[in-house]
Amino acid sequence: MKEKIKAWITPRDWIAVLKKTLMIFLMLFVIPISSSFLFGYNMQAKQILNIPTIVVDRDESSFSRMITEEIRSNEIFDIVSCSRKDSDIQEFIEQGKAMVGVIIPSSFSKDLVEGKGPKILVFYDGSQMSVTSAAKARMTEILLTIKTGYLQKVMEGKLNILPNESIKKVMPMYFTYRLLNNPTRNYVNFLIPGMLITILQVGLVMIGADCVREKEKYFILYMLKALFWGVLGAVSIITTIWVQFHYFGVPYRGSVEAGLKLTLIYSIGMVSLGMLVRLIIPSKLFATQMAAISVLPSSILGGFTFPLMAMPKLFEQIGEFLPYVHYAEPLRDLSMKAIDISYVAKDMNWLARFVIYIWMISFVVFFMKKIIKIAWKKLRDKRQHKDNIEVVA
Repeated sequence: MKEKIKAWITPRDWIAVLKKTLMIFLMLFVIPISSSFLFGYNMQAKQILNIPTIVVDRDESSFSRMITEEIRSNEIFDIVSCSRKDSDIQEFIEQGKAMVGVIIPSSFSKDLVEGKGPKILVFYDGSQMSVTSAAKARMTEILLTIKTGYLQKVMEGKLNILPNESIKKVMPMYFTYRLLNNPTRNYVNFLIPGMLITILQVGLVMIGADCVREKEKYFILYMLKALFWGVLGAVSIITTIWVQFHYFGVPYRGSVEAGLKLTLIYSIGMVSLGMLVRLIIPSKLFATQMAAISVLPSSILGGFTFPLMAMPKLFEQIGEFLPYVHYAEPLRDLSMKAIDISYVAKDMNWLARFVIYIWMISFVVFFMKKIIKIAWKKLRDKRQHKDNIEVVA
């Protein structure tokens, strides 16, 4: 018996098993966790800082210098050049030396004193929209603060109005805002979970396609494999995102139970999708490639970086049928909002139905292949028997 086992398990078989185990370990743990650390360290500033800025001060008055210093002292901006030529702004931005340009006109202080309402022109590099958004919001705050302060001083000096009264005249209407759930405009909180899930889902469907044997005898084994690899995939996702929570300060404010259940169902669904592709496509290599390709649209139509509501209606409707949409968005909500499981129950039910539908289709495909193989075998045996009779005759 031992000799038979030794003859059956050859060194080549051991090498093949080790290679497969190593590949699965790399796809499930090494690559995702390494990516989590890589993204975390790359985006550890958590918001965009030190945006290269060029200032063209054609006025060179005390007031224009004050504006320049206000911009310089703000952590969002990094003044890389002070110039007197307007053309330098376009040159710097086109060459990538600056992303923001400010022009203070030559008659700025004079027009200000005479009450002519001078304008400061600000240029933003539109090829970097995340940079533009951060720079524009902060520049608006700086200029509004300077404008309010100047008007207050004018009223106090020329009209001899007390400071408390002057601020009421300068700002007869107040507006305030609060940025909920992400008050620091942290890009890590917003982007990292979705980016990691995009990487992980490719690995999950590829593992699903790889773990199906061509001559699988029982469908129950198919389901057990889906559950096993789904649980292992959920552990991979949780570990990968935990790295962000533990080492890089990404918050998690929602229900832990909801996050765990959502992750488990999604992982089982992705593995099951890969297994279904393998059932349909005989070639393991081609099935693995097609499984990976099948989830690529999720990164485009998933609505994580660009909201579904802003897409054309057709793409919005397509997006509603992607498992990624029903996992990545709820997971981000759970991490950034103090919500319980009821808020993600709708998406959880959708993912559960997705798993059931995939298993039902897989069941039909599994037994259809069995029936076709049996019918083909009978037809082949019948032809062989007929050929044998003709040879004997």
